Amino acid sequence: MIKLILKYLNKIKQFFLIVPILIGVMIVAGLFFANQKSKPEYDSKAEQVMFDTKDKSPKYVMTLPEKQGQEQSAPEAGEEEMLPPVPVEKAPQPKTNGEKLNALDIPFLSRLPQREGGAPMLHTVPYNEILQTQKQTVKLPVQNGALRAWEVYGRKVDVMPMFNKVAVVVKNMGINQSNTDLIIKRLPANVSLSFSPYATGLENNVKLARENGHETYLDMILPSRDFMSTDSGPWALDYNRSVEENVDLMEQLLSRNMAVGGFTVCDGVDDSTYNPYFQALMSMFVKRGLLMLDATLGVNIGKNNVSGLDRVKADIIVDSGFDRQEIKKQLAQAEELAKRNGSVVVVVDPKPVAVLAVAEWLDTFSPQLTYEEMKQQNVTEFEKPFIVVPLSNLAGEY
Repeated sequence: MIKLILKYLNKIKQFFLIVPILIGVMIVAGLFFANQKSKPEYDSKAEQVMFDTKDKSPKYVMTLPEKQGQEQSAPEAGEEEMLPPVPVEKAPQPKTNGEKLNALDIPFLSRLPQREGGAPMLHTVPYNEILQTQKQTVKLPVQNGALRAWEVYGRKVDVMPMFNKVAVVVKNMGINQSNTDLIIKRLPANVSLSFSPYATGLENNVKLARENGHETYLDMILPSRDFMSTDSGPWALDYNRSVEENVDLMEQLLSRNMAVGGFTVCDGVDDSTYNPYFQALMSMFVKRGLLMLDATLGVNIGKNNVSGLDRVKADIIVDSGFDRQEIKKQLAQAEELAKRNGSVVVVVDPKPVAVLAVAEWLDTFSPQLTYEEMKQQNVTEFEKPFIVVPLSNLAGEY
């Protein structure tokens, strides 16, 4: 009996020895995990190394990109506050030669210099009495004997000996109204303007252009080469329609109350299959007394011809790329062509960078002087013997 009692007391003793040990282990574990939980969480190793081992506040404040905008921890007493460096904005660097322009680099046409308005064209609206004929419910231009619309609505310019003619045509006009106003009012009056059929306020803009002395034309848009992804719109030629329907489409444009001298044929799809379309359109131009400006690059519409058609072929076309240095090279090439041939035709898209480059180029031309003026000013030769002329001054049948 005594042995059993001693054995029981021994077990109780062991139990009371184990319980304090277990309680002690639990307390230590609780303190350990509580200590870990109280430490700040770090998003990266870079943040962790900025804190000392005793979980004090940061000695240096480092703001990582993903942490910007969050509140910074205030420095403790006795610690020096280290502010992050203030970023310094770099001044925009000028574009280097040959570097493409970004959209933000394109200059504004408001930089075009103010000019005295050119003398208004003789006819700012159609010359109804002589050059219009009735077709069904609309009026269309028509050749009347020797009178043709492109001559009546054009203007001849006198050119002194030794000077070469430069015709500049801005096509695709009227899409941006503010730019249209600036081009009409600030480019030299002898620059000719060709308006897009999609232009807003087409009739008013043509009239305004003529009031400021510009010859006026209409764009004729060929179907886009990339027709699977680009739609040239309802005013473009459509080879899925008949030849007659395409001629009617162009006559619908002509029936509007505008004094225009002809069409500027813009680039697009063409091959020998479509020759009947061009033959029919050229015949319509002759009948209506209109001039045709061929402003295509890859389309050889020159292989099509109709007797009596007055036409002009563009030598330089600035309508893509719009790299400043490249435009300068094209204009320098235009000068060489003018010297060689006595004239040159430059067609330009109304992008600000291109229009400004052309305007600056035109301002470098030498002024025309009579023989007496040359003697008075002791001028023996001209640095740039070029003069801007309206497009009609270079028209001819060929």
